Amino acid sequence: MELEPSQSPRLTSNATTSTSSRKINKTDESSEILVVLKSAKKKMDEKEKKDPFDIYGEYIAAELRSVKDDQAVTQAKYHINNILYE
Repeated sequence: MELEPSQSPRLTSNATTSTSSRKINKTDESSEILVVLKSAKKKMDEKEKKDPFDIYGEYIAAELRSVKDDQAVTQAKYHINNILYE
């Protein structure tokens, strides 16, 4: 079965549209990836800007995690809060 000349441009047009759709999809995907990467970089930059209080807080948290007695942890947190709010 042979195609008539009037049908040929339509096939070509569909191929072009399909290619254009793929290009648009790739562009959208690339834009989305770029947004995610920029967001991740921003969060990493914020994490790097720790002040001495952040560092000390992380130290205290690590120490509390290492205590196996739940009651001792509760008492330590109680005393820390009392010192802060006196």
